[in-house]
Amino acid sequence: MTAQRGTVSPPPGAAESLPQPFPNVPHPPYIVRDAVPLNPLHESPPDIYPNFIPFIDDLKNSLEFQRAFQLATLANGDLDDDQIELLRNPVERISKIDDDSILLSRKLFLSTLSASNQVYEGVRSNIMEIHPDDALLSYKAVKKALATLTGVIPIVHTDLCLNSCVARTGPFSNFETCPMCSEPRYDPIVLAAIFGNVKNLRQKSYTMPLGPQLQVQWRTPEGA
Repeated sequence: MTAQRGTVSPPPGAAESLPQPFPNVPHPPYIVRDAVPLNPLHESPPDIYPNFIPFIDDLKNSLEFQRAFQLATLANGDLDDDQIELLRNPVERISKIDDDSILLSRKLFLSTLSASNQVYEGVRSNIMEIHPDDALLSYKAVKKALATLTGVIPIVHTDLCLNSCVARTGPFSNFETCPMCSEPRYDPIVLAAIFGNVKNLRQKSYTMPLGPQLQVQWRTPEGA
């Protein structure tokens, strides 16, 4: 038999010698690795071979991230104990603000978002000095109250590359420079001025978990 140009004719009997994991499916594409078929029709991919050792850096990093995902739990994440408890046992009632002091605390917090927490505490102290009956919440307490009310819980992760190439987590945790653009992890001016004793991160990444926000929406028929 003459093969068409650009094709190779298999030897007689070669097709029958290959493993057929799906005999009822006509010619599904698959790859055989150590006699284990990798087929897109499998319900779940086969486990990674424990003796497999990657040599390419990108492949090593991918495997490390995969292992981190497999081992991720609420206990070893970035949520504190109160946030985990709220996630597991969410508030089911509609939150109402009946206390004027708490309402004023939240308004003051929202008005000073662009300022530091010292500004909030200073204004709070001045108000309470003139109106001692107004028990305004501390900065930490008002942040927690707002998180419970809105479900927006910012998690400050490890630092981020100045150019947003990578977040320094997993295999990138100990990198002093970005593996993509070589930008230094810490502020070089401060690092040189203090002889390496002070390391100021140049950029941080934030995450807003979706779970608490969905739970807040489900407190009301309109949100659900």
